Amino acid sequence: MKSGFRKKLHNWRELCAKFIMLAVLVLGTGQAASTIGACSKLGGTLGTNLFDNDGSFGTLTGTPANPTWAAALTTGRTTLKYINKTIRTTPWAGSPEDGEYTISNTTAYRTDGAWWNFTDHTGSSNGTPTGNLNGLMMVINASVVADTFYQQTLTVTPNTNYEYGLWIMNMLKSNSNNPNIQVEVDRIVGGVALPTQIVAVTGNIPNTNPATWQAFGSVINSGPATQMVVRFKNKNPGGGGNDLAIDDLIFTNCTGLSIGSLSGTVYLDTNRDSVLQAATDTVQAGVTVQLVNAAGAVTSSAITDSTGYYVFYNVPAATYTVRVQPSDPTINATYVATAPTGAQRTSVVIGNGAFVLNQDFGYQQGVDVQALKTQRLGTTGTFSSAALTSVPRTQFVQYQLTLKNNGTVATTTPSTLTDVLSSSFSAPTIAAAAAAAGGATGCAASFGSGSTSKTLTMTAATLPAGASCVVTIQVQANTAAPLSNTATASPPSGIPDYATSNNTATVSTTVLGSPVVVLTKRVRNLGPASALNTSAVFSTAISGSPGDVTEYCIDYSNAAGVLNASGFVLTDVVPANTSAWTDGYGAGKGLQWVSTVAGTTTTTLLTSATTSAASTPSPDDAGELNSTATLRVGTLNSGDSGNMCFRALIR
Repeated sequence: MKSGFRKKLHNWRELCAKFIMLAVLVLGTGQAASTIGACSKLGGTLGTNLFDNDGSFGTLTGTPANPTWAAALTTGRTTLKYINKTIRTTPWAGSPEDGEYTISNTTAYRTDGAWWNFTDHTGSSNGTPTGNLNGLMMVINASVVADTFYQQTLTVTPNTNYEYGLWIMNMLKSNSNNPNIQVEVDRIVGGVALPTQIVAVTGNIPNTNPATWQAFGSVINSGPATQMVVRFKNKNPGGGGNDLAIDDLIFTNCTGLSIGSLSGTVYLDTNRDSVLQAATDTVQAGVTVQLVNAAGAVTSSAITDSTGYYVFYNVPAATYTVRVQPSDPTINATYVATAPTGAQRTSVVIGNGAFVLNQDFGYQQGVDVQALKTQRLGTTGTFSSAALTSVPRTQFVQYQLTLKNNGTVATTTPSTLTDVLSSSFSAPTIAAAAAAAGGATGCAASFGSGSTSKTLTMTAATLPAGASCVVTIQVQANTAAPLSNTATASPPSGIPDYATSNNTATVSTTVLGSPVVVLTKRVRNLGPASALNTSAVFSTAISGSPGDVTEYCIDYSNAAGVLNASGFVLTDVVPANTSAWTDGYGAGKGLQWVSTVAGTTTTTLLTSATTSAASTPSPDDAGELNSTATLRVGTLNSGDSGNMCFRALIR
């Protein structure tokens, strides 16, 4: 797509304002001759019809009320063969067959009943045949191959709107192979014809009963042309239908329109200069461009052609947003919109008759650099991206940082990874120097100095697809706090990244202080053992009489946000003036343990005794009660709590 022809075409389009201002095709029967109403519907005013004879094929004044034939069209006006009653004598004198035409005032010469018998359109106020046997029309029996029904080279004014069109009659009484006409134009600029452009296709034109002329056409802009070849061409084959007449061909200047036009090109910015340059950039065909109004609604869409060019025709004057369709599947997933960013142009004003040029959308080939970050406590073990939730204060933490090319496009200029460490860390060092993998070159990493002494920067000179640079750094956790650190990968300068979601990687590290265990002790007098008062209130001191039962409870807790207390054992010496009641909570149950772990509270009764094994006492559960009450909690997690209670008899 970088040929001299494409460059030439692009220059015609963008530098000389090549526009085609094509409105919605008009189909109707309510317009007078020599207009199909497209110009007036858009608020314009018609001028002079440029087709010969006002497009009407003329008249034969004084013709009697029977079929008559005019002379053939000027050479080059059609590819059909001319017929009259002298050339064709049977079976129907003067009646065209496949690939033939005539210029006549009626179709009465066809006597087999296949065609409607009707007259021309010129002078009709609607689609009804005039009944004027002096008026002429072109009667066509289409060929089995594509025909040019009619074409004419017209002298036009550059950058001017014209109403074009014609009136068509499907002559068939039965619904057979219907006519279908393609409208084409060739713009001639400086004596050179630009490529043929299809500006409209009528689609199948159904027959009607009664026979009715039907109007087709719209508005077109001449662009830079001083001449235009306007061509009405057959789309459907003949041989079994496709019999039609045409009349009142129209190509008339249209002034005063309250519409404008907008165009541009979608391209891959190969040299990354954000400017469309035909010599170096690659156009993008098949891309959908959308025109969005002030209310946010898509009012029109255009698809770029083989030269990346798109155009919106006959746009009502207003302010618009122009954008490439979001997530257009035609755009390569590795391309990034850079001119403009996001492939969207806002506040584009289209004025009356304005031709807004150069609304281009440039993309650049992107890369995909990825940041990866993992961590571990200490200097050995496996690195993981999982959070470190209980790092003892003053302990060392190591991070492994990776700058990787995660895409399919190599980076051939330097890309970087940076990591700004938390100020709560101290003594940052490089534990393992930057190393290359997968063919990477120029891997290097270092900490800054001064205010950037805790910023790690790693550079890769080149990163083939899948290659990476890896460095290990070490810090000391001196401040108890929840911390997070983010490594950020940046593509080479001036090159976009098409997958920015993986440009950062964050790990969480929670530094904890030492356990903060709090103990409180409570006591109450339950009264005689034979009638315990379990509703008695706890206090810090009591009085009692011999035989009364006292209950002691020691509450414990570890503060939230600190390290767990491992191997936690709670002991309390039974007071000297009491005796431990080893059956205080039931036969052999001397201790009551209430434990709250992660918000769930459990009550457990423990035996007073130990179990002897080979003369060595060993616990049979988590507690004992003799002269001392003992509870082996194990690990007291941060934020957990509980209590141990025992009962004694006052002596």
